[in-house]
Amino acid sequence: MEVGKRQILFQYLPGKVFDHRDGVIARVRSIVGREHKDVTPSLLLQSIREHASSWPADMRTNLPDQHLNDLSQFVFLDPLELEAELFPLVFWCNNDSCAHVRVVNEDTVPRTAKCTRCSVGEAIQMPFVLMHACGRLEAWNPPQCGTCRSRADLALQRRGKLLGSNSRWWCLRCQVAVTPLTPRCSCGWSNPADGISPMMQYELYRAGRTMYPQTVTAVNQPNRSEETTKLLATDGWAAAATSIHLGLDQIRGMSLNEWCRQRRAVDGDGAAATAEISTEELNALMNQLMRGEITPAQMQERVTQARQSASSSQVALSRANLEAAIYNAINLDSPAIASVGREMLESVFLSEATRVGTEQGDSNGTSIERLLAKMGIAEVSVVTDFPVTTAVYGFTRGAPGQKAKLNPFPRDTHYGRIPVYTDVVEADALIVTLNPNMIVQWLESLGYSCTLPGASSPEVSAKGYFLNLFDGVDLRETIGAGAPEARLVFGALHSLSHISIRQAALLSGLDVTSMSEYLLPRSLSYAIFCNHRFGATIGALVSLFDQSLEIWLESIRENRGCVYDPVCTSQGGVCHSCCHLAETSCRFFNLNLARPMLFGGHDRELGNVSRGYLQFSEE
Repeated sequence: MEVGKRQILFQYLPGKVFDHRDGVIARVRSIVGREHKDVTPSLLLQSIREHASSWPADMRTNLPDQHLNDLSQFVFLDPLELEAELFPLVFWCNNDSCAHVRVVNEDTVPRTAKCTRCSVGEAIQMPFVLMHACGRLEAWNPPQCGTCRSRADLALQRRGKLLGSNSRWWCLRCQVAVTPLTPRCSCGWSNPADGISPMMQYELYRAGRTMYPQTVTAVNQPNRSEETTKLLATDGWAAAATSIHLGLDQIRGMSLNEWCRQRRAVDGDGAAATAEISTEELNALMNQLMRGEITPAQMQERVTQARQSASSSQVALSRANLEAAIYNAINLDSPAIASVGREMLESVFLSEATRVGTEQGDSNGTSIERLLAKMGIAEVSVVTDFPVTTAVYGFTRGAPGQKAKLNPFPRDTHYGRIPVYTDVVEADALIVTLNPNMIVQWLESLGYSCTLPGASSPEVSAKGYFLNLFDGVDLRETIGAGAPEARLVFGALHSLSHISIRQAALLSGLDVTSMSEYLLPRSLSYAIFCNHRFGATIGALVSLFDQSLEIWLESIRENRGCVYDPVCTSQGGVCHSCCHLAETSCRFFNLNLARPMLFGGHDRELGNVSRGYLQFSEE
């Protein structure tokens, strides 16, 4: 069965039960795919490891740390088509006076719709399945009667049209009720504190609770996976990315790939190998020699000096030296640098993307620049090659987060490894970066004391503050009152991103469900892009930037209300009408959103927010 890649990634994963186009209920048995060559496996595995590590080890026993640290355990597949099977092989008579349940196999599937027992009702596929938070999903087979020890004469009786607590299994032969309604899961696991019973639950086969895909999204560089792999294999890449983000003098003006090339010219003990001067320098010396401006001996001396200078530069760019510079600037130590490394890497990737338009906030500039400054936005850009990779590596059942066990998909039969299903899109995107100094001033106006590191410039100090702010904060869970600054900053960024998407959809003609966000909270940035191949590069967002940027920004500023106010405002200022996006658009499950973060009002966790970020920035 052939379906679109995005459909596979979110709707047709292995083990998912769905309505087959042939009019039956089916289950995805496997996905046929080829190994994806346009992704960087080590970068994606790092993203997966960070995401999966939010589950305790005993809640992901099928994804232990030794697997998450071993790239050879995984294969990154480009999905092509799916293989499905008839499921469940259980048929239920829709005649309420009969309600007989019959289990068949592939060879004995009924050829007629008539119930073979009563000849009145129709035998339909059982529309319910059994599931458990451990990840198990089974057909709802009839239990064994305690009197006759048979399963052949069981009926599933219900009161009315829906199953409920008063439904029951009934033995038609013995005329007795059979309990329990659902069996105990064979795993034996339960967690009463989170409402997890050892009993399996019945659920409508198409319900979303039967499978929550666990997805990571990474800024990947298609056609540069080899370069990125070399970069990630170079000691100190996290420190280099962090230094570039901060704009430290030691690495100013240098790209990550340039840093990588210089560092790979250094041997393992840190001593510089023979460094080569650049082609440009060598050509300049040759021209001077040919014009008679220098002698051969002078040329040799200058080549030697240039090599020594290059060698000194290589040593200065070592991990130890860069980490020391970062620590001196913003008090970020080596473990903390490693923990923020991937986000800093993606932030640098975004800064190196091809920009076709950029506007910066300036209170003395053009009307758009003044508007950006009033909104506390440092920069908004449009790029045409936003390189985003979506990877689905596992699933949960019953709950989307850590209340259910995390499971990988069954090992691929062809490759023998754990499959990760990936999709790479280079899309048009709008990238928005907030003003770090303005965010700090906003927090201080709300009464929070922001202890900034003593860097050489206010900009570096502010950037360093946000690198430390989210340490130990799980952004995929509700940020509580124990971390108010983190909740305010992430809430403002996340809420602004959602409102930006909703308003961009109205102006660009793209469907709001076809747009996604990508948040980089430590760099106070977010990107919005079209996640569908059809709309990814048709120029809708480029046209919005070129023709309607000021209208878009004004619509964000004015989007203070909700059709459900005052009820919505009294309950935290967040609902499906004003802030929520589809699950394919928001990778943070619509958590930590609130209009009060932007416009002031009552927040569910922090109480009254006297002024929102957009309010403060306009003052």
